[in-house]
Amino acid sequence: MTTCATSRLILADRLAACREARAFVANFARLNHWSGSLNDAVLVIDELVANAVTHAQRECVVECRVSDSMLHLAVHDRDPEPASTTDTPGPNGGYGLRVVAAVSDSWGCEPEPTGKVVWADLR
Repeated sequence: MTTCATSRLILADRLAACREARAFVANFARLNHWSGSLNDAVLVIDELVANAVTHAQRECVVECRVSDSMLHLAVHDRDPEPASTTDTPGPNGGYGLRVVAAVSDSWGCEPEPTGKVVWADLR
């Protein structure tokens, strides 16, 4: 039997965005009985939201979906520039998407009419 649940959260561009996103994802995963690592899910959403807040400098939307054992996390922002890993991370960052890639089963970035969505799937 396949079960599916989805929820969204709008975050303003402010210092509390990452904290709010972590709490939202943790609560969503618990309420929907997702059996994966909450620590990994919280780490991934923290990195995705931090990138959105830093680069888009506008509100972003966090989307969570759980289907059977897969947790899909997505962050929609208004920056049209595609998300990508940097060749040489440095003291000012560049590690976030490397962490997302290492922790998630898959991740990607897709253009949208108003910007882009960066997503990650975790089991």
